Amino acid sequence: MASQYISHAPVKLCQGDKVVLTCRVSGYIQDRNGNLADQESNLRQRAAELGAVVADVQRHVGSGFDPFWLARAVAKAEQYGARYEWHLKCRK
Repeated sequence: MASQYISHAPVKLCQGDKVVLTCRVSGYIQDRNGNLADQESNLRQRAAELGAVVADVQRHVGSGFDPFWLARAVAKAEQYGARYEWHLKCRK
């Protein structure tokens, strides 16, 4: 599972930084139940608290095992001149 290898990075955003939010749920039932929308809402709130500017939101419904879908978020961040960071955990 991706969460074994990717964790929340320490927040190092400055007022006005552009960000691309990335949200993921495992299945369509979670999406229909509003989990994806809740994630986006929570991330937008946190970005606003930090003074970041949301340039785009990338949503994914599917497995987190292979984080290929993160490449779209990186491409969007580069397109908008936004910051992107993640913290990879070492395999044990």
